Amino acid sequence: MIDYIKIAESVKFYESIGFEYIDVPWAVDLNWINVTIPEHRKAFKLDDKYLIGSGEQALIELVASGLSGRYCCVTPCFRDEQIIDNLHKKFFMKTELIDTDASVENLHSIMNDCKEFFNRYVNNVSIIPVEPNSFGKLEEQATYDIVCNLGVDIIELGSYGIRTHSDVGSWIFATGCAEPRLSTVKGYENG
Repeated sequence: MIDYIKIAESVKFYESIGFEYIDVPWAVDLNWINVTIPEHRKAFKLDDKYLIGSGEQALIELVASGLSGRYCCVTPCFRDEQIIDNLHKKFFMKTELIDTDASVENLHSIMNDCKEFFNRYVNNVSIIPVEPNSFGKLEEQATYDIVCNLGVDIIELGSYGIRTHSDVGSWIFATGCAEPRLSTVKGYENG
């Protein structure tokens, strides 16, 4: 079950450190979905738009229209997942962060802030580098995950990095809180 209290607490936390909360569309043009959708995954059409797989897709649509700065949003994420289990869902809720000041120093600061938020709920949280993905015209650099080490299992809590797209410029993307993933990890830790 999605713990909306954790989502609300995440918004309060990120607002307190300078992210402005904004409402974003839950469906955008396909070109913004294609910026971050993994290969061999499908987007879900809704009228003349497509349901977002992450708030990042809605945020970059707004950045392309002139939005600049540090923002957070809460959206459902609709995913074409191949495996459905306790950690992988066809849809979930997520607080997403974006910052158009895309410096590596700023990325590390945001990751440390996110790690601080996750440490409120689970132990053994760390930041690890991961191989950048390649999504068509999108360049990724300095890509990381924040994970929880449960001894036998290491579970991702969120993804972080700097992306560049010819129609948008560069931005930092960051997971502020994904539910029910955070609650599920907390349950494993207590279980």
